[in-house]
Amino acid sequence: MNWIKTHGFAAIGLICAVTYATAGEVNIGDGLIKISPDGVKVGPVEIDNNNQTSDNGGEPTDTTGQYSGQSLQHSDLSNSDLNGRDFSNSNLVSVDFSNSNLNGANFEGANLVGVDLSNAKLVGANFKGAKMQGVDFSNSELQKACLINAKLVGVDFSNADLSLAVLTGHKNLGSDFSNATTDGTVWKGTRTCPGGHASNDTGPKLATNSARPELTTAAAIQKALATGPNAKVDLTVNFEVDSDRILGAARAQVFEIAKALKSEQLQSSSILIEGHTDSTGGDDYNMDLSYRRAISVMRVLNEKYQVDGDRLKVRGHGESQPVASNDTDDGRALNRRVTLVNSGG
Repeated sequence: MNWIKTHGFAAIGLICAVTYATAGEVNIGDGLIKISPDGVKVGPVEIDNNNQTSDNGGEPTDTTGQYSGQSLQHSDLSNSDLNGRDFSNSNLVSVDFSNSNLNGANFEGANLVGVDLSNAKLVGANFKGAKMQGVDFSNSELQKACLINAKLVGVDFSNADLSLAVLTGHKNLGSDFSNATTDGTVWKGTRTCPGGHASNDTGPKLATNSARPELTTAAAIQKALATGPNAKVDLTVNFEVDSDRILGAARAQVFEIAKALKSEQLQSSSILIEGHTDSTGGDDYNMDLSYRRAISVMRVLNEKYQVDGDRLKVRGHGESQPVASNDTDDGRALNRRVTLVNSGG
């Protein structure tokens, strides 16, 4: 497979493994993080700013990030910010989009074979008339997605969120919808996608009163993560402004996380801790800040609550994966979050 080393500055947040080495140091892939009381310094990280791949030896075929009508085979686009990208009428074979932000992406008329879209954000994505065989949408976010006239053969929608998605006129053979959320999903009747054209819906449109609890209990965290690998939960963990220092009130949330991770159901699971920010500030700054905040949560879990450090990994996404509009205070508050992902045993 043609692997991309990294995707822009998201490379800083892509962590293969996190294990404690010597005091004050954490080994991360080929780099080294040195932790000090005033923050985290990151060691050498190899960065490739061309976040495109193709089937021609890895050379980018379109520097604009649009892939309409192109052919991508055995390409790794996992953990990428591909918000609103155009893959219409493309031929995608064994492409890995897992854990990527594809909100509002356009796959209309595309041919997808063996494509991995697990745990991806696909809010408002357009799959109208797409042909899909052996595609993995497990644990993905497909709210308001358009699948009108899509042809589905052996597609895995298990644990996916299909709320308000439109699947009218689709043809299905042997696809798995087990444990999928289908609140408001449209199966018959309309031929119009949410918003008229799903490809124009470039992100989640959450109401400003769609609040996340200030404190999510250990029981709720455990329930959300215990469904298996790639299960996740968003949590409110407040930090000092422009800092990775956890505010005193937020320690209660970290305590609930520790209780959940030490429970019988989760004690053998590895956990990925992801940091997210709102859009205030520059991209590079937010990426670094989200990463350091994820490190802070990991350190408290390990040092204060004795959660085994070998079970914990960290990743920073900066502002690249919003769950709400950054145009309002409430939306920005929802985007500032910590996400826990069950990485399996």
